[in-house]
Amino acid sequence: AREATGKGGNIDAFITENLSLASGGVIIADTFSVNAAGSVTVRVGNIDVDSRGRGATGIFSQSHAAGDAGTVDVSATGRVTLSNGGLISTTSFAVGNAGSVRVAARSLAIDRHRNETAPGVAAMAAGQSGNAGQVDVLVAEELTILRGGGISSSTRSTGVARSVFVSAGAIRVDGIGPYDSHSVISASAAASSSGQTGSVVVRAGDIVLSDGGRVSISNDATVANAAAITPTSITVTAPRITIQNSPDAITTKSTGNVAAGNIRINAA
Repeated sequence: AREATGKGGNIDAFITENLSLASGGVIIADTFSVNAAGSVTVRVGNIDVDSRGRGATGIFSQSHAAGDAGTVDVSATGRVTLSNGGLISTTSFAVGNAGSVRVAARSLAIDRHRNETAPGVAAMAAGQSGNAGQVDVLVAEELTILRGGGISSSTRSTGVARSVFVSAGAIRVDGIGPYDSHSVISASAAASSSGQTGSVVVRAGDIVLSDGGRVSISNDATVANAAAITPTSITVTAPRITIQNSPDAITTKSTGNVAAGNIRINAA
């Protein structure tokens, strides 16, 4: 929906085998008006998203005005690979809210390599007062996040970030990418934001956090009424958790006046 009064249409893509998006290739529903963008639904065998350093590449719904972004729902019977700056995301750049993001796959690999932009699955409030959406990632087998990739819900606006839920057979979060960007599963609030993050829940049979890989909530905001912020937490559940060369592997951090969240680890 672009400078109009009609609601944006939905995008439904049903592909029995492979979908490849590269070098600026996108599937996107956005709004530049007071009306909502459509939702994006993708059902596919395998997905490969690789920006190759050539601009925004991936599956998106975005709000650039007062209308809300739509939901993004991606389901693959096989693998999902997000390389370099490849993204599956919803974003608010204005006062409309970002939608929720759901990704389900047999396996999911997120690898930044040495790209300027981090790849991943994300909901972002990057504008004025719009809220970020919830992020749900469901992986039957292995989830890997390497060299500065991420799964996140974040706010840089007066809107709020939402929660992040990640479930997989096995999870490996490893490495640090360009600009000291850690591989991460996170919820965050920037210094100029509302200060409201979401919670982070991670469940797997086996979790490895290595060479700087993290599960985190970070809050850099200083707000007028810190007591009004809803407390959030990290919950990690796995019978096997390995931490190697990652001193801040599971952490909640506040650099402003908003209280850091709690951490609960269930080794079961």
